[in-house]
Amino acid sequence: MDQISVSISSPEDLTETLLGRTVFRACGMSLIYLSNYFKRIKQIATESVFSSYGQVQWKSVFGMGDVLKGEYIDADSEALFNTIRTDIPVLKTTIEKMLSDLESGKLTTNQNK
Repeated sequence: MDQISVSISSPEDLTETLLGRTVFRACGMSLIYLSNYFKRIKQIATESVFSSYGQVQWKSVFGMGDVLKGEYIDADSEALFNTIRTDIPVLKTTIEKMLSDLESGKLTTNQNK
């Protein structure tokens, strides 16, 4: 998402040009995919997995795909812009930490108990 949103510097950039609207759709779809992947992880993870990484608002991550799917046409460019600029970097860092913890054995799922 970093690479496709690099040309976007304001919420208006997501709606005023063809490139902006394309980035808007690409990022929106990427967020739907991310949400679905985390829902799958939630199904196989132990209860404490997500609570161990409290810097992310997991309820929002799990629900954002549903919101975008249901209201995609009316999606708010400012909310999407803020998610891309503020929330995704935190989520990316958290995912990297989760993967590191999984590899080192600090993080367990129901499947690797």
